[in-house]
Amino acid sequence: MHLLIKYIQSTNASKYEIAQSLRLELKSACDFHAYDYSELNKVFPIEDLVNFAKATSKSSEVNNLFVNPPVFYYEWNGFDHDLDALSRDMKSENIIQGIKNFKELFGPHNGEIQVKFNKLKFDFIIVLFDCLYHMGLLVPRGKNCGKFHPLQLYDDEFNNNFLIEKEPKQIKYRIKKRSGYYQDLLNKASRWTKEYRRK
Repeated sequence: MHLLIKYIQSTNASKYEIAQSLRLELKSACDFHAYDYSELNKVFPIEDLVNFAKATSKSSEVNNLFVNPPVFYYEWNGFDHDLDALSRDMKSENIIQGIKNFKELFGPHNGEIQVKFNKLKFDFIIVLFDCLYHMGLLVPRGKNCGKFHPLQLYDDEFNNNFLIEKEPKQIKYRIKKRSGYYQDLLNKASRWTKEYRRK
């Protein structure tokens, strides 16, 4: 995304042509790797960009979509010490690489964050964040932002996993079909969060 922004800023080419070319390449890549293009479009709304570029002759407005991309994050409705505990637990369990980057998900940011999740822990991450969401501790923020969208957007491995397995709800459904496995993950998430309280 950052390389794309730099290219858009430096080129004199038509923004509409760039958007069309990008859409074509993304569709080809999705076809080749058997990804779901509609899921990719939720993360990177290329169709909106193409339509906007076609409808306007003000290339600076199209460029602005790249320069100021929409930002998605979580609003944390709990106490700060609980978010600290969550971050430490995720680090100690090797779910995240760094606490600082992870905590940047919990508040407005410039869109240039990168959170590294352990791809072997995706199932637990989904159950944990689903649990926090239903406890009212997490509120996704951003236009049409689903509860997993910030996770999906700011980690490449997570994003690729979602593209392969379709929508997040389908991943959750797959986990829940293995009732014993799902219950183990849910019990672990509950142990982690049982002391957390909303403000």
